[in-house]
Amino acid sequence: MFDVTVDDEWAGYVAAVIKPDDALGLPAYVVRELVLTPEHRGHGYGRYLSTLLAQSLPDPTRILIGTIHATNTAARTAALTAGRHDIGGWLQLPL
Repeated sequence: MFDVTVDDEWAGYVAAVIKPDDALGLPAYVVRELVLTPEHRGHGYGRYLSTLLAQSLPDPTRILIGTIHATNTAARTAALTAGRHDIGGWLQLPL
Protein backbone atom coordinates (compact mmCIF):
# COMPACT_ATOMS: atom_id res chain seq x y z
CA MET A 1 0.00 0.00 0.00
CA PHE A 2 1.29 3.43 -0.95
CA ASP A 3 0.07 6.90 -0.07
CA VAL A 4 -0.32 9.33 -2.93
CA THR A 5 0.71 12.92 -2.31
CA VAL A 6 0.47 15.99 -4.53
CA ASP A 7 2.52 19.03 -3.52
CA ASP A 8 2.99 17.53 -0.03
CA GLU A 9 -0.78 17.08 0.39
CA TRP A 10 -2.31 13.63 0.90
CA ALA A 11 -4.26 12.82 -2.27
CA GLY A 12 -5.17 9.15 -1.89
CA TYR A 13 -3.65 5.69 -1.89
CA VAL A 14 -3.01 2.62 -4.04
CA ALA A 15 -2.72 -0.96 -2.88
CA ALA A 16 -2.08 -4.39 -4.37
CA VAL A 17 -1.90 -7.90 -2.91
CA ILE A 18 -0.95 -11.39 -4.01
CA LYS A 19 -4.13 -13.45 -3.81
CA PRO A 20 -4.11 -16.51 -6.06
CA ASP A 21 -7.85 -17.06 -5.66
CA ASP A 22 -8.51 -13.62 -7.21
CA ALA A 23 -5.88 -13.86 -9.95
CA LEU A 24 -7.47 -16.57 -12.09
CA GLY A 25 -4.47 -18.80 -11.48
CA LEU A 26 -2.06 -16.25 -12.93
CA PRO A 27 1.15 -15.16 -11.19
CA ALA A 28 -0.24 -11.75 -10.38
CA TYR A 29 -0.61 -8.89 -8.00
CA VAL A 30 -4.23 -7.80 -7.72
CA VAL A 31 -5.05 -4.10 -7.41
CA ARG A 32 -7.18 -3.74 -4.28
CA GLU A 33 -7.62 0.00 -4.20
CA LEU A 34 -6.73 3.00 -6.27
CA VAL A 35 -8.36 5.99 -4.63
CA LEU A 36 -7.97 9.73 -5.10
CA THR A 37 -9.65 12.37 -2.96
CA PRO A 38 -12.37 14.36 -4.72
CA GLU A 39 -10.09 17.41 -4.93
CA HIS A 40 -7.46 15.42 -6.83
CA ARG A 41 -9.72 13.66 -9.31
CA GLY A 42 -9.93 14.90 -12.87
CA HIS A 43 -6.36 16.18 -13.03
CA GLY A 44 -4.88 13.19 -14.87
CA TYR A 45 -3.12 11.61 -11.86
CA GLY A 46 -5.00 8.32 -12.12
CA ARG A 47 -3.39 7.27 -15.37
CA TYR A 48 0.04 7.24 -13.72
CA LEU A 49 -0.87 5.36 -10.57
CA SER A 50 -1.24 1.89 -12.14
CA THR A 51 2.15 2.22 -13.80
CA LEU A 52 3.85 3.53 -10.66
CA LEU A 53 2.27 0.78 -8.58
CA ALA A 54 3.42 -1.91 -11.02
CA GLN A 55 6.97 -0.52 -11.08
CA SER A 56 7.17 -0.50 -7.28
CA LEU A 57 6.13 -4.12 -6.69
CA PRO A 58 8.95 -6.48 -5.71
CA ASP A 59 8.45 -9.40 -8.15
CA PRO A 60 8.78 -8.28 -11.79
CA THR A 61 7.78 -11.74 -13.06
CA ARG A 62 4.20 -11.18 -11.89
CA ILE A 63 1.56 -9.19 -13.74
CA LEU A 64 -0.70 -6.54 -12.23
CA ILE A 65 -4.42 -7.14 -12.70
CA GLY A 66 -7.53 -5.52 -11.33
CA THR A 67 -11.15 -4.74 -12.00
CA ILE A 68 -12.92 -1.46 -12.64
CA HIS A 69 -16.65 -1.04 -12.16
CA ALA A 70 -18.40 -0.74 -15.52
CA THR A 71 -19.90 2.65 -14.69
CA ASN A 72 -16.58 4.20 -13.60
CA THR A 73 -15.70 5.67 -16.97
CA ALA A 74 -13.01 7.99 -15.57
CA ALA A 75 -11.10 5.07 -14.02
CA ARG A 76 -11.51 2.99 -17.18
CA THR A 77 -10.19 5.83 -19.35
CA ALA A 78 -7.23 6.36 -16.98
CA ALA A 79 -6.41 2.64 -17.02
CA LEU A 80 -6.53 2.38 -20.81
CA THR A 81 -4.44 5.55 -21.17
CA ALA A 82 -1.87 4.00 -18.81
CA GLY A 83 -1.55 1.01 -21.13
CA ARG A 84 -3.72 -1.48 -19.26
CA HIS A 85 -5.63 -3.91 -21.47
CA ASP A 86 -9.31 -4.74 -21.19
CA ILE A 87 -9.42 -8.52 -21.34
CA GLY A 88 -13.17 -8.78 -21.02
CA GLY A 89 -15.76 -8.46 -18.35
CA TRP A 90 -17.22 -10.86 -15.87
CA LEU A 91 -20.90 -11.65 -15.99
CA GLN A 92 -22.31 -12.74 -12.66
CA LEU A 93 -25.63 -14.18 -11.68
CA PRO A 94 -26.66 -13.50 -8.09
CA LEU A 95 -27.74 -16.68 -6.34
